[in-house]
Amino acid sequence: MRNIIKTLINRFVYLISSKRLFKNISANFIGSGWNGLLIILATPWYVSLLGMEGYGLLGFWLLMQIVLSLFDFGLGATLVREFADAKAQQDIDGRRCDLLRSLEYIYWPLAVFLTIVILCSSGWIANNWLKLHVLSTE
Repeated sequence: MRNIIKTLINRFVYLISSKRLFKNISANFIGSGWNGLLIILATPWYVSLLGMEGYGLLGFWLLMQIVLSLFDFGLGATLVREFADAKAQQDIDGRRCDLLRSLEYIYWPLAVFLTIVILCSSGWIANNWLKLHVLSTE
């Protein structure tokens, strides 16, 4: 067990010894830290402008955005990768157009279904889940 941990540590040290990788990891940590700091500093300002219910509504909207992004299934990233691929720039047989059309057949029915579900449940969410006192449900 000790040898496995030592091997993993040595591989990790080897990986981060690359200057480019270390630079990228450092930039990622700095960016994440800056993002967290801005959230902490901006939250009181948001609450003073919107009030607690408005800020909660904003949080609910962000939650909905994250949950609905789960329905992407990685298809958006696939589409971006295909369109950014240098080999696909020639697009001899129209592969990118076929992929885009195929994804439209997935996304449009899913968008219509989710829109209907959200519209039908919006009254229930506003009255039973959010429990607004200052803001109106309309």
